[in-house]
Amino acid sequence: MKLRWSCLSIFLLVGFFMLPHSAWATYSSTEEAVYTLLQHNIVKLELPAKDLDRSLNDLGMTYATFDGYKHSLKYYYYKEKPEEYYVHVMLNPNEGETRQAVFDRIQKIRSEALAMPGPVLQLEFVNNYLIQHTAYDEAVYQDFLAGKEIEDLSPWSAKGALVDGKAVCEGYAGAFMLICDQLGIPCVKVNGELNGIPHTWNSVFIESIQDWLNVDVTNNDPGEAQVPDNFKTHLFLITDDQLRHYGYKWSPEKSQAIKDIRFPYMIGRQLDFLRKDGIIVGRGGANFASAAPLTREELAAIIVRIAGKDWQKPTNLSPSPDVSDWAQESVQLCRQKGYMIGYPDGSFKGANPVSKRELATIVLRLKQVPANTYTWDSVEQVAVSEGLLSSGRTSGIITPVASRADIFDMLYRLLALKAHA
Repeated sequence: MKLRWSCLSIFLLVGFFMLPHSAWATYSSTEEAVYTLLQHNIVKLELPAKDLDRSLNDLGMTYATFDGYKHSLKYYYYKEKPEEYYVHVMLNPNEGETRQAVFDRIQKIRSEALAMPGPVLQLEFVNNYLIQHTAYDEAVYQDFLAGKEIEDLSPWSAKGALVDGKAVCEGYAGAFMLICDQLGIPCVKVNGELNGIPHTWNSVFIESIQDWLNVDVTNNDPGEAQVPDNFKTHLFLITDDQLRHYGYKWSPEKSQAIKDIRFPYMIGRQLDFLRKDGIIVGRGGANFASAAPLTREELAAIIVRIAGKDWQKPTNLSPSPDVSDWAQESVQLCRQKGYMIGYPDGSFKGANPVSKRELATIVLRLKQVPANTYTWDSVEQVAVSEGLLSSGRTSGIITPVASRADIFDMLYRLLALKAHA
């Protein structure tokens, strides 16, 4: 069997859930948002009829990107009233049995991997286990190339790799990701191309270096070929630049958005950067409470640390009744400079959590993006286009309220852009 430097990745639609109409305009690709909604058990998708076909195509690889069970769902849609469609999803009848078989196999692999000292050796064990116990399904790949109808999608799922012992690249990558989930090692699937052919592999976060590295189990598997002993790890924990050298192509923006969704509070690099410059201080020592919201008055204090080093302190401080004493000066400075204006009724509401739209507006002002280039409805999309916001962190993702992690990530992006300007 020749080495497989390409493999098949079929992107089939298997799950849809409600996404607000405005979110369709926000995403150039909507898989990330829909998957997150799917994870939180939202049960239908509403969209304009004119967007139906385009949206179905956009969402084609939603489940493939995030879940090893994409073959197990089916969907249907119906028109309930003019210009509105509802898409419902249901599990196949044997889904419980299928997932239990996959789960049991994953737990067996996990228990053996945990005997290895440290995450790198655990990842190597998982890589080698899949190579030893999974064969690349060349027959189904050739059937696809020949245009034949494929009824059994197991080779594109974790079930194919872990239970059936046959898979294509998406099955290898799905199995690897699900095992990493059980090991507590952050991991995502990356959909892209290898030498012009659709391909799927994994990116894993290595805590010791605080960075993501790549693993392509499919092409680490030599099949029946005679290769050197180290071949099984020649595409194991390699950098993005190394991967590009081999002919891999993908969207870094989409990959980052997926990472933000699966692991929204993993912002160690951003925290280190902001903490070093004294821009943020933790709540109670080293605890930065990344999942918690940030209040408007807390954000005002951070803005002053970033932009207000040369600002003159207000001479006539007019206390705001809805702002804490410690934040009065910061809030007044931000209002004077126009970064945080307050509400039409004159209030500031300092204890309120910052919304993602408010955050995007403030950071665009800090970057001096002209106010006439965005509206309240488009402000997040403009922040995405300016490189200040990941599409995996916009209001279409679960909640319009910004977490401290969202804010730290956006401030890091802002300051990093300034540093390289």
